[in-house]
This record gives sequence, structure tokens and C-alpha cells, in this order.
Amino acid sequence: MDNIVIGLTGSWRSGCTTAARYFVREHGFKEFSLSKLIIDILEGIDERNIKYTFGESVFEKEGLIKDKKGRRATAKELLKKVNKIGKLNNLEVREFLQNIGNAIREKKGNSYLVDIVIRSAKERGWLDENIVIDGIKHVEENEKLSSFFKNYYLININASYEFRKDSEPDISDNEFYEIDLRDSEEKDKDGLRFGQQVSKCVDIADIVVLNNDRSEDGLPDFEKKLKTYLGLIKREPTWVVTPEEMFMTGAYNVSLRSRCLKRRVGTIITKDNYIISSGFNDVPFTKEGIKSCAIKGECYREKTCGLFKQPEWEEKSEPLDKKRANELLESFKKHLDLCRALHAEERAIIQAAKFGGVSLEGATLYTTTFPCKLCAKKIVEVGIDEVIYCEPYPSEDTKNILRQGGVSLKEFEGVKAKAYFKLYMVQGGRNDVRAMS
Repeated sequence: MDNIVIGLTGSWRSGCTTAARYFVREHGFKEFSLSKLIIDILEGIDERNIKYTFGESVFEKEGLIKDKKGRRATAKELLKKVNKIGKLNNLEVREFLQNIGNAIREKKGNSYLVDIVIRSAKERGWLDENIVIDGIKHVEENEKLSSFFKNYYLININASYEFRKDSEPDISDNEFYEIDLRDSEEKDKDGLRFGQQVSKCVDIADIVVLNNDRSEDGLPDFEKKLKTYLGLIKREPTWVVTPEEMFMTGAYNVSLRSRCLKRRVGTIITKDNYIISSGFNDVPFTKEGIKSCAIKGECYREKTCGLFKQPEWEEKSEPLDKKRANELLESFKKHLDLCRALHAEERAIIQAAKFGGVSLEGATLYTTTFPCKLCAKKIVEVGIDEVIYCEPYPSEDTKNILRQGGVSLKEFEGVKAKAYFKLYMVQGGRNDVRAMS
């Protein structure tokens, strides 16, 4: 099967459905929507089988199950809500589909929805057709599609939080934040096993397409970008590797040297499109040899935070003190200065001084993950002009430090490291990619 299959993932209101419609309308793709599939599944189930299909947990979700009096809904009322889905506002529809999606994954398996997609494509004779699948929310859905379709790519449609919030003026800031947070990385009793995993899907995407302009010119520009990346997937011979793609791929390659147990991060620093330094997150290298967390088998930062939550101390604490202590603990856990490792950006800056003696004034820093506040201060101090990042790591403090320090912030757009060589390597003995200008 040499047909093209595209999966779309992204935060709520980022424009995945708009992208899917474009591929269908302009390029004849066959479309599957996982959100619509959830509704189809519900409509095809009668009241007697609903518990068997989804399990008891589907009746325990707040907002989906209880009415205004706090009474548990019956299966009939649940199905009734499906029939009224067109009358619900966007927030209610989103919560409803999230709850049902979780129940499906818990009862039937995390790849169940895409299993249906594959089976349906076979039954309809679409296995030789180009297909777009809207609404990838779990890494196991992506893994299943990637293993079944030879020419499968996951595209992340990325829009800023402010831009997405403005598209839902009738929903309060708090409501939008809560639903977006749940969609991004939902916690349940098994961690992220059955919940939404959009942030993880974004991290493993093959291509990133930004969609931050919904003016009259915005939609044509967005569709033009989609057409360009589709041309690359088709191996059209006019595509040029961008400096951003090349250097971000380098940053991901460097990140593989990291032995961090939580997240590998890589950084490349360039000047005039030449690499002058690189770094990754790990303990300092010394002759004596500081042991990394990978060797010790535990995260030092987590272990240190654990000292602040001893059972004996909790038992002696007053209720108010305990609540306050846990609030402080959660805040404390986010402070990365407890980590024994050098951060990737930090190491790259130090390496430039240690080995090159090169000024970083006016340089560009590429990093696989948005910098922390500690690194932001160093970036400003050495005079780096621009930071290009891939995986967002939300921190308003960091953004303010960089902006006030005159550092330009830019989200990465283009082919990510995972697909870089697959898309840009010589195909069939012929170089389909021109030299970088």
C-alpha cells in the first residue's frame, strides 16, 4: 500500500478539522473523524448493552452522569444526550466525548477507535486511497496506524493558547483552561493509561504546521502550508530543507546523549546558520565521574521532593498546615534547580565558552523543549537573539524574562527529526531535494 495516510493531532480549537476538510476537498482524501466515530458507536448501541460496551466507569464521570440534582443518569438518558449533541455548546460536547473516549479505551483498548478505522477502510475498499484521520489523542492510536500503513504521517496542527481561546468567546477563561488541560494530558488512576494524551502525540508528530492567523489571508496561507507538506510527502522534487528543520533535527540527535529518566532535551546554538555549540541535559562530566540518575536508578529531584512528605510529619500536621504543605510541595516539584544535571541550553552555553571562546551575541538557540526560567536568564545574559523551540513547556515567567530581555521566541514549524530522514533521503537513487539555499 503506497497510499498516503495522514493523522491529525493538536490542542482543542487548533484547526485539525479545518485541515482534514482541506485534504478532502482539494485532494480527494477519504476522511475518518474519531470524534464522530465515538458518536456513531453510541448511536449503534442499545440501552441494555451500554454497560457491557463501556463498563461501569462511563457512569461515574462528573458532568456526564449527574443531573442538577446529583442523580446518576440512566443508560437511556446517556443515549438521549447523544441525540441532542447538536444542541450542546462546544464545551459540553468536548467533555462528553472525552468521557466516552476514555471509557472506550479503558474497556476496549487504547487503539480500539483506529482498529475500527482500519477495519472500515478495508470494508469500503479504501486501502489504496489517500486517507486523513482527524482526532488522534493517544500514542497507541498513532502506533497502530504507523505499524499498519507504510506511508503514514502524524501532523500536529499547532495554534497558540491565546489564539485558540479567542475562537471560543462564549466559554470562560477557567472553563477553557480546564478542558484544554484535560485534553492535553489527562491524569487518571493509572496515570495517562486511558486518558487524553494530546501533548504526547504532539511530541511524537512528524510534521508541525502553525495556524495562528484566522484573518481573511490566514486560511489561504494555512492551506498553502498544508499543500506544501503534502507535496513533500508525495516526494515532489521542489522542496528545500529549511535551516530550522536541519538544526532542530540536530538538537533532537544531540538529545539522545541524555540519560535523564524524565525527558531528554537537546540544544543547538547557531550563528549565521553555522553550528557553534550544542548541549544535552545530563550531570556534569568530570574525571571523578558524577553518577547520573540512570545509573542510580532514581530521579534525584523526585527523591528530594519526597523528603518533604514523610508520613510521620503529615500525621503531626494540622489540617490547614497539611493542605498548605502539599500546595507548596506541588509548587516545589516544578522547580528544576533541584536537578543535578546541567540543562541542555545551559550546557550549550558553557561549551561555547569552554572550548570555543565564541561570543553568543546575536546567536540563535534551537531547543527541543521550551527553556526553563533558570536557562532563560542565562540566554538573556549572553546576548542570544532568538530561541526556537519545539515541545512547549508552559511558563509565563520564562516568557516574560526572555521577552523583557529582548529575545525573540518562535515555535518550530516543519518536519521533525522522526520523519526528517524518511522524507529527505535520496529516493530510488535520485536526489529529490535541492541543496539548502
